[in-house]
Amino acid sequence: MLSKGMLFLKTDGTSLGMADWLAQVPAAATPTASPDPIGEAAEKLWTVVFEQGVPWNEAMERLEAKLLEQVLRLEGQTRSDIAKRLKTSERTLYHKLRNYRIAAPTRAGGETAIFGS
Repeated sequence: MLSKGMLFLKTDGTSLGMADWLAQVPAAATPTASPDPIGEAAEKLWTVVFEQGVPWNEAMERLEAKLLEQVLRLEGQTRSDIAKRLKTSERTLYHKLRNYRIAAPTRAGGETAIFGS
């Protein structure tokens, strides 16, 4: 039986965990997992909320602000282009940028608008 063998091979702890089960599966038998960026993000968010104690609302706001900062780094994008890419309205994008005090894309004259200031 696989579980009895696992108990003898266990080097630390008193219970079997996912790592113990995965260690028993031969590499050839493990299916190649397709990349799941949403799943990876959820795992990291779980770590922030449950292990580091960051409140849920704060974690979600910080995540949204980081996403907006990243999309604003795309060169040659207007606010309209960014809103379309995020599948939201320009108005919603404007309010989120203003709420998080995030710099908007550079204007034609080279100046950067800071919302919320």
